Amino acid sequence: MTSPVLQLQGLVAGYPDRPLTLELNLELPAGARLGIIGGNGSGKTTLMRTLLGLIPPLRGGLKWRDGTSLGYVPQENQVDMLFPLSVFDLLKMGAFGRLPRFRRGSKALDGELRAVLEELEILPLKDALLRDLSGGEKQRALIGRAWVGRPQALL
Repeated sequence: MTSPVLQLQGLVAGYPDRPLTLELNLELPAGARLGIIGGNGSGKTTLMRTLLGLIPPLRGGLKWRDGTSLGYVPQENQVDMLFPLSVFDLLKMGAFGRLPRFRRGSKALDGELRAVLEELEILPLKDALLRDLSGGEKQRALIGRAWVGRPQALL
């Protein structure tokens, strides 16, 4: 049996004057999907930042399986929407970290990107500029960018 991708043991996320979660205990196996829901200000983003190692936990521990690659889609957009970038080019940029330079313009990569766009139901938008998309369409495109990097965990 393989070890879990993520283990939380009594993890409390938040700030010294304001804990935002109860103690969390979790073993997340490879391939699992987990949703985090809650109201505004309930600590969802703080928990994500804790899982990414950007904020230390208040108590308890978290351990990613050694060598786990992470992908992250922030709540706030990190792409300059005035830059004339198409959805397809955005996804292509997401694959750069895992591909040698000579493969970045390959037909195989183009086919992979089309499959991701199809899965996210935004293939008809592949040539659209990011600045022309709705908020939900932009978020799907950003998820696609993270996905094509083939992370073992996508937050």
